[in-house]
Amino acid sequence: MHRYVFEELNKEKWINRSKVTGYPKVAKDLAISMKKYGIHPDEYLLLNFYDLDNQRRERIISRKERDAFVKVFNKNEELPQLEEKINFLTNFKDYVNREFLLLKDASYEDYLSFLSRHPGYVAKQSDSGQGKGVEVVKEVKDPVQEFQRLKDKSYDLLEEVIDTHEELREISPAGTPAIRIFTFVDKQSTPHIIFSAINLSTDNPVVNFGSGALKALIDPDTGKIVTDGISKSDQSFNAHPFTGHQIKGRQLPDWEKLRQSLLKAAMEFPEVRYIGWDCTISIKGPVLIEANARRPGINGQQLAGFKKVDEKYSNFEMVREEYNELTS
Repeated sequence: MHRYVFEELNKEKWINRSKVTGYPKVAKDLAISMKKYGIHPDEYLLLNFYDLDNQRRERIISRKERDAFVKVFNKNEELPQLEEKINFLTNFKDYVNREFLLLKDASYEDYLSFLSRHPGYVAKQSDSGQGKGVEVVKEVKDPVQEFQRLKDKSYDLLEEVIDTHEELREISPAGTPAIRIFTFVDKQSTPHIIFSAINLSTDNPVVNFGSGALKALIDPDTGKIVTDGISKSDQSFNAHPFTGHQIKGRQLPDWEKLRQSLLKAAMEFPEVRYIGWDCTISIKGPVLIEANARRPGINGQQLAGFKKVDEKYSNFEMVREEYNELTS
């Protein structure tokens, strides 16, 4: 059996599980699930696949199936126009709602002008990912020295710091909450929002699900949070553990503006039809942060704690049905 299976089965949660079911039973089900549903072992564990009935298992979108969607619905040659940071900011400048400066083409005078409006900013190496090559500059004492430092360290992009809307700071106190919204453009060229969720910071400014953030689901029609905040370890929080503010039932501000912005943005590249957008809401309104058209992550939105609720407020079946039509 795949060596990774045994490594995963030896994790604490599955040692405890084995007292009831035994390793052989879990290992057998994992092997069957990998073959039948295309589930990777870490998805099996993250989604508590062992506890799911067949109906729920059928609804799960695995990374393998997601990659198949991307291959069919998203033209590979167009993906850099959305995935690469500078291309994204340039192509979606009417949607990002924040100022940016491309250092490669910027003069020192351009930098000074940007600095006069944004004494603090985010410096990025545009070819880096996974949170690397990013630095928050809070103050610049020597502009000449700083401009040269940015060049020497291969920073080629400066962005205005996003000032999170005060209502969102109540439930994401340490960092900017990331709202993940999936759009799909159907065969009639009509854009749809098929799913939405939000990552909420706890005590870590890195608002990443794997770094302690909470995730909650959003009604895509109304912008109201419809679940508790769920941690990666599947703990549920009705109120934020650090601020005490209610999570479930909270209405997000400027939601209709965000919806309309995304439905319009989804049509900018007609040959890229299936996109996971990261966005937020600032004091200036909706902000598009980035587009994920190559590997739009879905697993965190399918956690066991969201069971049935995610089915009510999502429409991935629309994508699956059209995919089956095109590939059958």
